Amino acid sequence: MVYAKILAVDQDRAAYEPLLPELSRHGYELHPVTTSSKAIALAGAHDYHAALVSFTLLDVHVLLADLRDAIPHLPIILAMSADHNGIPSQTLKLVTNVVGKPLSLEPVRLMLDRTLELAALRAQLREERHLLNLNDMLQVTHDGVDGASLQTQELWSETLVSRLHRLVRSVREIGSGSLHHTVLSCFERLLLAIVLAECRGNQVKSAAILGINRNTLRKKISALELSDLRSRMPQQ
Repeated sequence: MVYAKILAVDQDRAAYEPLLPELSRHGYELHPVTTSSKAIALAGAHDYHAALVSFTLLDVHVLLADLRDAIPHLPIILAMSADHNGIPSQTLKLVTNVVGKPLSLEPVRLMLDRTLELAALRAQLREERHLLNLNDMLQVTHDGVDGASLQTQELWSETLVSRLHRLVRSVREIGSGSLHHTVLSCFERLLLAIVLAECRGNQVKSAAILGINRNTLRKKISALELSDLRSRMPQQ
């Protein structure tokens, strides 16, 4: 069963053909292309878990930057032979790992395994930091119950604008007109989850902090599938 899609960009497509069936057995679905334009087109159509890019591409630095824009936090593995002098610093900043050419199954599989493990840990860390930042802002807003200060409002605005820009670039449902609902549902679920976690699942306290009726909160908990939050809370 495929658990990771990998975009492979190399002028020498034949180098990847022998790897396809074996990598597929290990859960990797490899999509090899030979040009940057095709790579960017695929990046806009698929949710890739990593990219394997050849250092020999003429526009490799531009392609790496474009891939980063198309899929933020995308792990990128640079494939290069030992006879190259080195990676320019501006290119090195855009890649996650390097694998040697000519390509063979075990080095590529191990590099993919390690790269995706690292990417998963980084994603978890980003999410935890995001939750902590939102929790801090919620506490500031709650402490200033008589009215949010201008500084608090600016902090909310900066955080939301930054994250909404990234969401608009990556969301797949823009064409169907569901972006408004998607954003509001996602944010509301996160907000309620944080408040409920802070109140240890106490709906009366949570409703008071949120400024909504307890019955309204109960309906939202059900609609947003937060009813099992208590069972997932760490015990203090």
